This record gives sequence, structure tokens and C-alpha cells, in this order.
Amino acid sequence: PSILVEDLAAAHVAIAQVATRESTRAPTAPASTAPDLDARDPATSAEIREVRDDASRGATAAVHAFSEDEEAFFQAGHAVEQHKPRPHDSFDDLDAGYQPPTFWERLWGRKPGGPSKPSK
Repeated sequence: PSILVEDLAAAHVAIAQVATRESTRAPTAPASTAPDLDARDPATSAEIREVRDDASRGATAAVHAFSEDEEAFFQAGHAVEQHKPRPHDSFDDLDAGYQPPTFWERLWGRKPGGPSKPSK
């Protein structure tokens, strides 16, 4: 636990330093003027715009991504005969002929159907 306390104290110090640094930093341009852009770095904003444009072009191209041959190949896999499951085991017959022990058999510890006490 002492290691955890030291780690927690180090985390508090690091967070306090970041909070102090960010509070003294000059404010950036409001996000409403350029919602798509990173206002801090023009090169980064251009890269972000390029990636977004590329993603939107790729999304429209993905609609018709497979050729007719590829579609036929994938559809052929659906025509394969599927494995037929075996019928489920039924345990309904487990109780057939079962005679639960009577009170006296349980009391004297006799097994049901065992030899009875000899008569006099």
C-alpha cells in the first residue's frame, strides 16, 4: 500500500502541474468558427481534413465493393448442406420402476427391495 500512496501523490503533483500550465495558457479561437479544424496547428487541420475526405470517399466506394464473381463465391457457401444435429437424449425413462424408500426403510437404514426381516 505504501507504493500506491507514493504513486497517488505523484499523480496529484502531475495533475496540478498540468492544471496550472493550462490555466495560464492563452485561449484559442472558438470552435464555432472552424468546427472541422484543429485551430492550434494548420498542418494538423489539413491532415484531419484529408483523412475525413478520404474516409467519406471510401464509404461511398464500399457500397459496391464486391464483383459479381466474388458475390457468387460467397453465395455458394450458403448452399452447403448444414450439419444435422442428433436427437436430444430424453431422461423421462429414468424414473420408470423407481420406488422411493419408505419411512421405515430410511429409519432402519435398509435399502429398498433388500431382504426383509424374517418372520417367526
